[in-house]
Amino acid sequence: MPLDAEEVEHLMTAEGYVELGMFIEAKDELEKIEPSQRHLAEVSEISLQIYQALNGLEFMDALTRRMVK
Repeated sequence: MPLDAEEVEHLMTAEGYVELGMFIEAKDELEKIEPSQRHLAEVSEISLQIYQALNGLEFMDALTRRMVK
């Protein structure tokens, strides 16, 4: 199921925060997306950028494995 309008808004806001280097705020914004939708590629891509910047290596490893599947 694709993201609904509200979740797209959270994703776009998170992308904006990433562009500004505001990674904590971006992470907080992604957490507003329904957990069942966080596996989608567009959400995972931003998550990866956030955790890469925050040095969340363990999370990045798990996320990368999930994306490969």
